[in-house]
Amino acid sequence: MFFIILCHSGISTDDTTWKIIFAFNVPGFFFISGYLYRPHPWQRTLKSFGIPILFFSVINLAFILLKEYSSTDSHSASFICNNIFSGYLFAGEQNFFVLFPGIWFIEVLFVCRLLMGDINKISFFRQNSLFTAGVSIATMLFLSHLTLPDQLTSPCIFRVLSCFPFMLLGHYAKEANWINLVKRPQKLQIIVVSALLYVTIYNQMGYINIWSNNYGDNYLDFFIYACAASAFLFSICRILPKSKFAEVTSKGTLLILGIHMMLIVVLRHVFKKMGLEPENEIICWMISIITIFLCYLPIKWCINHAPILIGKIPSGKKK
Repeated sequence: MFFIILCHSGISTDDTTWKIIFAFNVPGFFFISGYLYRPHPWQRTLKSFGIPILFFSVINLAFILLKEYSSTDSHSASFICNNIFSGYLFAGEQNFFVLFPGIWFIEVLFVCRLLMGDINKISFFRQNSLFTAGVSIATMLFLSHLTLPDQLTSPCIFRVLSCFPFMLLGHYAKEANWINLVKRPQKLQIIVVSALLYVTIYNQMGYINIWSNNYGDNYLDFFIYACAASAFLFSICRILPKSKFAEVTSKGTLLILGIHMMLIVVLRHVFKKMGLEPENEIICWMISIITIFLCYLPIKWCINHAPILIGKIPSGKKK
């Protein structure tokens, strides 16, 4: 989640850091989601996503209204109300307020989970993960040669096609027991090979941002690049010792998505008052680090007292 915060902190989209992070961060999330996937009733999944989204959307709405009220260049309340709902349905460079930053990711993940088996009658995609991933990649390559209307590409759900292959690959990696088959010396080899592949393809990539439906110069290159970067990062994480901080924050994805933009706005204002330029990359890194640390205690509190706010449903409440 730290890299998502960093990309939202104001770092330039033309910056190398942006390109490197956005090429693997979201795909890596879907890969891990596929690896960790266990079927649940779709109603349970809807509840675990829906309640945190509703809760943090209300908080963000209050923050936006307060911010707009205190701003000299503010939008009218009617304009805000007329545009907030679009943020739940559409992604890309559009003029609307997003009450839950990263909502498109959660919606796409929800649909992917349904296709993976949260709907009881659907298991074909999970059982034929490599075939389905191949068809999805081929479809994306075909569509990349077409000029598609915004009415088709702007809805969040369109991104299912580009993200689903990563989730399928993660599930296949688990079923094939890739992680346990790879010994420590081989992990080091994977890190080296992934890094070399990462650097080789990087120079060929254009602008990448799944949110705005940009996949560089070629979706296949993007897919290979993202897989190499994910393998690189995943292998390093497997070698590093376990961290309590990382363990806690990894459970608070929905909380971090829900509040990180408010924290970033406040911290950018603080740094600006201190005479520091918030668009400076070093300042963006500082803001991101402070933000992730500020999220730590609320996540711990939710784990102990309100797990539903981070999408966790206690086992005793399963139906």
